[in-house]
Order: sequence, then C-alpha cells, then structure tokens
Amino acid sequence: MSNHHILYHHRICGLTIASPFELPGAIRVEAPVRPLDARVRRSVMLPSALTGTSISGPNWSAAGEQILLAVPGVARFLVTAGREIAVEDAPATSDNDVAAFLQGSVLAILLHQRRQMALRASAIAIGSQAVLFCGPPGVGKSTLAAALSDYGHQFYVDDLCRVGIEDGGEASITPDGTTVRLWDDAIDRLCLVSRRGAALRPAVRKFHVEPSFAASQKWLPIAAVYMLRDDPLAVASRISPLPAGEAAMLLRRNSPTSHLAAATGASNALFAQTITLQRRVKLVGLTRRMGFDHM
Repeated sequence: MSNHHILYHHRICGLTIASPFELPGAIRVEAPVRPLDARVRRSVMLPSALTGTSISGPNWSAAGEQILLAVPGVARFLVTAGREIAVEDAPATSDNDVAAFLQGSVLAILLHQRRQMALRASAIAIGSQAVLFCGPPGVGKSTLAAALSDYGHQFYVDDLCRVGIEDGGEASITPDGTTVRLWDDAIDRLCLVSRRGAALRPAVRKFHVEPSFAASQKWLPIAAVYMLRDDPLAVASRISPLPAGEAAMLLRRNSPTSHLAAATGASNALFAQTITLQRRVKLVGLTRRMGFDHM
C-alpha cells in the first residue's frame, strides 16, 4: 500500500485529482494545483448503507449527492457530489487493483455527478481533430488506437473518454493519459513489447503501453465517432451511417454507468449532450471481423 501522507496529483478526464496512491497511465501533475477538481481519500470503514437511500442495485446505492459502489474483493467506493471519492480497500488489495476500477466506473460516476458526458472510447488525433472508437469491452478500441498511433497519429484517450460540450455546441476531448492499455497478444502482434510497462492489475495480462505518438496538451474538436461492431462473417471492414435512433441508443449504451445517471440526477444533462453530439459530430458504424488479420 502507498504512504497515506503523500498525495499524487493527476490530470484525468480534464480534471485535476489528488490521490493517496498513483493512478497509472494518468497524466502526472508535478506541482500541486489549486483549486482541485476532486480528491481521493482512504477510509478505514465506509457505511454499510447510505442513510435515506432512494434507489439501489445489486452492488450500489444512491442517496442525495452520494453513490456507494462495491467491487467485491477489491474495494468499496463512496462518490460524493462530483468532488470526492472515498475508498475502503478489501483485505490484501493492491493500489493498482483499486486504481483500475477508480479510473473506470468510479470516475464515470463522478463525471455524471458533475453533469459531464463520458463514453467508453479510445481516441486519436487526425490533423487538428479527434476521432473516437467507441464500443463495449473487448471490441478492439485500444488495439485500433495503438495501431494508428504507430502510423503517426497522436494518441489521445484510452477506455474512458470525457466529451466536453462547449456553450456554442462544439464537442471536444482532452488528452487523458500517457499509456494505452493492451492485452499481451495485442502487444506481441503490434510489435510493442519494448514499450510495455506495468500490468493494470497483478493477476491480469493487460499492460500499460507507451504509445508511439503521445498527444499535445490541448482540447481537440471531435470530427467523428466510430461505433465498433464485431461480425465474424465479415470479409472486409465496412463503414455505414447510423440512423438517429440507433446512434442515440449506442451512445447511451456506451456511456459507462449510464444506468446510474438517474441516481445522480444527470439524466436530462446526458440526454441534452447526446442530442448535441449527434447534431455536431459524424456518427457511423464500423463493422469488422475481430482479429489482427482484419484490422
């Protein structure tokens, strides 16, 4: 476990976050930044249930501005008002185990509380605009982003992508990490062994990999979102426009923890942001056969 008196500062999803343990792959901020957007703290014991619980699921409950999420065998997380994440570790849990979930579902909940949109997506820069690859786990988002970075495109985001909607309606993303997360077979096939770093979690064969071209530190407007689909019978990859209804459904489906949007009071904001994204950005389907021979 890390020294609880040391605070690490990172930029992730456009937020400056202080944490008692490192968040691997996130952008480190060497000098403490004030004011902070959010803080992570360790707790010896979180409440077993929230007072005044209004809605709950198998491993979560919500009350007011708080959501309590349990990841069995790893940790329990209490996310409050989009500004604080309290963590109660399970016995013998490593910091990397906790960080892996904190940088995924837990951070997505915090973004919902801040009325900010997030997608399950990886992103690269093409010229002065961003292209997102969106889809469920295992569909090849990170692998595709890593391969395109190897061809000279700047890598911007992996896995959890915050979408900023400006007052004028422009949708953009910010650089959100220094590594892309790849399974060991993808690392071997893309010849990235020399760039492989630490494993995401001690018992998982997925690793942090330094991209060939890391992004500059600036927001980029989004040019397109490609919804990845696996078709085992596909002979060649194909790109097709998405009807408005299907696009809206896929955006919501690929918004992590979207089922908790109502619990955070973010349903209306998420709906409005989804409509804006559809109006301002090209949304298309990319159907392909999974595998390195069909990239």
